[in-house]
Amino acid sequence: MSAADVRSRFPDVIARLQEPPRHFNNMPMLCMLDVISDSASVVLAGDGVEQFGTGSLGFSLRLAARKRSLDRVPSALRPIVATLLRAVGGARGARLAGILRKSLPELVLQIELLETTAAAREILGAQVGPGLPHRTRWHGLFPELPVDEMFTTWVTTSLGRAINRRNTRLGQQVGVRFVYPLLDPSLLEVAATLPLEMRFDIGGGRSKPVLRQVCANLVGGDVAEWSKFGFTTPEVEWIEGPLRDVYEQAFSAGSKVAELFDVERLRKLPVAANKQTVWTLLTLDSVLRQAAAVA
Repeated sequence: MSAADVRSRFPDVIARLQEPPRHFNNMPMLCMLDVISDSASVVLAGDGVEQFGTGSLGFSLRLAARKRSLDRVPSALRPIVATLLRAVGGARGARLAGILRKSLPELVLQIELLETTAAAREILGAQVGPGLPHRTRWHGLFPELPVDEMFTTWVTTSLGRAINRRNTRLGQQVGVRFVYPLLDPSLLEVAATLPLEMRFDIGGGRSKPVLRQVCANLVGGDVAEWSKFGFTTPEVEWIEGPLRDVYEQAFSAGSKVAELFDVERLRKLPVAANKQTVWTLLTLDSVLRQAAAVA
């Protein structure tokens, strides 16, 4: 994408999504949809494959297994053991100490935050806590369920709606419609009945074994092993280049963000080290400005 693409697409994304576009790839996504709209009016999207077991499910399962092992330590001894792990275990010891002291939902919530720097947390205030929410907090919403059931619940209740909303709104702008075969209700019912080992190979660390086999049968084993790929975005260059006026506007005295935070201090944050925080706030300001203009 050229600087002109970034600058022209940014207000389009804000206007269409009507919410802070937390992902940097929304602008190249819109450009891609615009390019293909000349030859295709429908996109078959793979969103929903999480129900068959992605790396996120495998990571959570492994974390849960490690948590169960550490929970064998008697409750009264856990603070002492955690202190010893931090003192002598280095980085790995610190991680194990954290697992020992927190519940599984707390651990996953911590992992699923966009990390903020200490300087940013100080400016944004105590309500931000250790970071900014990144994903739907599915473990926190369903802490009584086993990990694999939590994951299925997350897919069926939250993921589909969030992604559908984003893709549908961007596609509408250029006349492209999204269809989600893997979110078909009948397929969701099948996925819910699959044993866990068909959804994630914990021993081998391979995600989606059942889908990989189906793919291999239909189009070849090499395709079934392709790595995931997507957009890479030079977000710092965007913020400091074609979106510099948007940045200046968001962190000025008259901005919507200025009604919530100390923008003078925020302006002093290095963009490269705080790009997620800066991006979140400048998009929030743009959304609020647009809403105020409509009202």
